[in-house]
Amino acid sequence: MKRCSKCGQILPLSEFCAHRGMADGHINFCKKCECDKARAYRQAHPEECRAAQHSWREAHPEECRAYQRTYRKEHHEEILAQDRASWRAYYAKKPEKCRARSRAWRQAHPEKVHAYHRVYRPVSYELRLCAFCGQLFKPSRKDKRFCSQQCHDKAYNRSVLKICEECGKEFWGHPKGRFCNKKCSARFNRRMSGMGLTVRICRYCLKEFQPQYGQQVYCSPRCRNARHSQLSHYRRRATGTDDITIPMLHRRDNGKCAICGKHVSLAKKNPHRLSASIDHIIPVSRGGEHKWRNVQLAHMACNSVKHTSIEGQQLRIF
Repeated sequence: MKRCSKCGQILPLSEFCAHRGMADGHINFCKKCECDKARAYRQAHPEECRAAQHSWREAHPEECRAYQRTYRKEHHEEILAQDRASWRAYYAKKPEKCRARSRAWRQAHPEKVHAYHRVYRPVSYELRLCAFCGQLFKPSRKDKRFCSQQCHDKAYNRSVLKICEECGKEFWGHPKGRFCNKKCSARFNRRMSGMGLTVRICRYCLKEFQPQYGQQVYCSPRCRNARHSQLSHYRRRATGTDDITIPMLHRRDNGKCAICGKHVSLAKKNPHRLSASIDHIIPVSRGGEHKWRNVQLAHMACNSVKHTSIEGQQLRIF
């Protein structure tokens, strides 16, 4: 606590400005009395204070800018309210001058005015008819005549009606265009790259097919995915693998189930209980290999009933 030598009040040290030359490190006047003294000096010597402030600002421009930025950020709403009040007062005094200045600025910057209107003042126009197709549409600007860029191109002969060389559908496009979309273009290129190749046999279903490109070994994506899934399963669990497929195994075993002895039809597909499946004589889970001597043809139901049993089983001898 300390007593102010001017007003005589006893106040805490936080109410006094710091000063190294004093014994307690604070001046003898409180902050309120110090502010009153400085205010009285500014009122008595206004010119000297303005000159001193002007010279300090010129000597410390960066500090002034930093202080202004901080002050505007902290008092944004107050400054905005003061600016609006001053704008309204100036407009009330000189309306004609303000209108003329605003009109001149809009004529000098039309792009900025349009951008502002699109973002902050969107205008809703009435429905109108497209100048090409005659359909109703809602325009986004006052001078818009077409409902889409496609109609605009057709109206100015930038787009013509053509027939796709791949799918045969009609489409509007460039006069030199050949396909309606990128998919048709890619399909045509793949088909042309496969022309001249000989007929091959699918590695999974053993059916003949005409390849569309040089490295195609499966007749369809379904056979490819089924074969890859089968190989990945056996490679994860078996120590050795052979290139075995159900059609190849069906041909080797003459289409007869090794468990029940009845005929196995390839027309029935998984998960049908009588569909064809590969049965491992010694199950893969017990260390069996995925090789020709360890596999046999079986119904899905018979294979499921057998499960991992190996009683009475004998490996094939070639």
